[in-house]
Amino acid sequence: MNIHLYEFILDYLFSTNNGNDMKWLDKKSGTFKVLNSRQIAKKWGKEKNKRKPMDWEKMSRAIRYYYKKGGLILHGGKRLEYRVNFENQKIQEYMAEKGYTKGEG
Repeated sequence: MNIHLYEFILDYLFSTNNGNDMKWLDKKSGTFKVLNSRQIAKKWGKEKNKRKPMDWEKMSRAIRYYYKKGGLILHGGKRLEYRVNFENQKIQEYMAEKGYTKGEG
């Protein structure tokens, strides 16, 4: 199965044992912060089964792609802070499939 970046991010954020590389700032609004960009990129590369190590530059390019698709939004222009667009239909469908809700973690 081919996992999408927004799925990886949501799974990571809603996981109870995700470490300290990324965290919610405000779950209800979908705002989160990447705390360790190198580790998150490495985990994303592993999830995608990439042979070459993933770096933050490549991962941030993928994040910018989701700006255009409307799934992720740069939060207030702050470095490494983003917002999941809970109004995006694909995100709504994925969250419903996984049983995720905005108010829980």
